[in-house]
Amino acid sequence: TLEAMVKIVAHGLFLGHKAYLTEAWNRLDLFIVVVGILDLLPIESTNLSTLRALRVMRPLRAINRFPQLRFLVNLLLQCLPMLSNVLALCCFIFFVFGILAVQLVQGRLRGTCYDLETGEREDVMCTIRWGKV
Repeated sequence: TLEAMVKIVAHGLFLGHKAYLTEAWNRLDLFIVVVGILDLLPIESTNLSTLRALRVMRPLRAINRFPQLRFLVNLLLQCLPMLSNVLALCCFIFFVFGILAVQLVQGRLRGTCYDLETGEREDVMCTIRWGKV
């Protein structure tokens, strides 16, 4: 928080060529700082609890201090759209093998109990969490 305040005082918040909020990484840094400050407030709200989950982003503040790390993160973010084709192919393969598994098993394991110690199948009908089969 002290680093963000010093940068805001030195460069200005909005106005100027090197203003603090003109750079995207500084905006991210300020957002993380504000979320951290809101987390310290003794307010119990569901809206603030979702913001508290964003504390995971605190290590990203190190990106401002190391230019090489910033370059690598920018490079990874630029590669994400190119990986969308690979993700689509993986989803398609999972979908096809899911259909294949459903067709091969066809409910044979529904309502079947297995003893956990021996691993053998029991002849009694099992109950599923929501009721009997």
